[in-house]
Amino acid sequence: MIKKLWIKGFRNLNETVVQFSDAPLFIYGQNNQGKTNFLEAFYVLRNGSSVIQSPLEDLVRFNEKEAVLGLDFYSGDLPQRYYLKLSNKGKKQAILNEKEVKTFRSIKSRLWVEFMSADIIRIFQESPDFRRKDLDAFCSVLFESYKTELKKMEKMLKQKNAALKKESYDQIPLWNSQIAESASLIVGQRLEALKILNKEINSIIQDVLPEYQDKVSISYIMTRLDEDYNPETYSKMILKKFEEDSFKEKALCYSLCGPQRDDFKIDIDHKELYSIYSRGINRTMAIVVKLAQLSLIESYTKSFPLLLLDEVFAELDNEKKKQLIPFITKKTQCIFATIQPEDTTFFDAVDVYEMKDGTLIPHG
Repeated sequence: MIKKLWIKGFRNLNETVVQFSDAPLFIYGQNNQGKTNFLEAFYVLRNGSSVIQSPLEDLVRFNEKEAVLGLDFYSGDLPQRYYLKLSNKGKKQAILNEKEVKTFRSIKSRLWVEFMSADIIRIFQESPDFRRKDLDAFCSVLFESYKTELKKMEKMLKQKNAALKKESYDQIPLWNSQIAESASLIVGQRLEALKILNKEINSIIQDVLPEYQDKVSISYIMTRLDEDYNPETYSKMILKKFEEDSFKEKALCYSLCGPQRDDFKIDIDHKELYSIYSRGINRTMAIVVKLAQLSLIESYTKSFPLLLLDEVFAELDNEKKKQLIPFITKKTQCIFATIQPEDTTFFDAVDVYEMKDGTLIPHG
């Protein structure tokens, strides 16, 4: 639970102190006024880096030597006080409960924030690589061995590709057999994660999209493999495909199938979400997918993150907002940023601020 935030010298924001109540924080204002920068401050506090991948020195306000971010919050029942200093030379210093911390591991274990922007719809519009990264991050929380196995396979793929480039073809069978073993474990866990996720998505849909109840399904797509996954036969199946692709792989110098090429898709009523349904439904489903992931992670971590929502509800009609916003606010502490002040009508209780020229102005 966030209780108080200090901001000084950060981005375009003027010096700010905000006290948090139990109600969601609602920030409205025109574009380029500082709304996203305010949300970004929370992300930087937890991760020591920018959600939009700016260099650290760019986070310090122009003509300032440093930025200082401070936070009072609770981790479980324990109060925490945390400061982060960022210099215009790209250096940072984190101080938690009056002790300097050298890594952000201890911060991350106490403070969990999730940044969701209008770009959330990209999960269905971007390349399969974008979806795989999202799925891999989810699986890494659900399964203790997943991240290690994934890194192991990625390393072996690099070594195989290097052997292909060097025309060291005698090494390829060894790499193929080891990759096939890891790939089977990774695909099996991905399928299990999507099965669990599909169930949670349909549970949430009962509350926020009842018209699509029991009609949503997730399918895993094994690129260039025609048979369904079977843990007993997958390794043999992919080894056979490696052999069939041998000539092409030698020409291209990389593997053509495996978990690093796979994808997944969502169907509603047996119709593909991205290609058939409107952007509004795609956006709504993207939000539901993320909420389902976080709800499942909560069952493992026993906590739910502070949600930083930056124009997440753009393109949604009022009925969808009316269904989604109460569901989210009952789930966790939230900060909403939007250009639409009228969206306050969808909240039972809310603390309203206007962001103007980098200044946060309380209303009401």
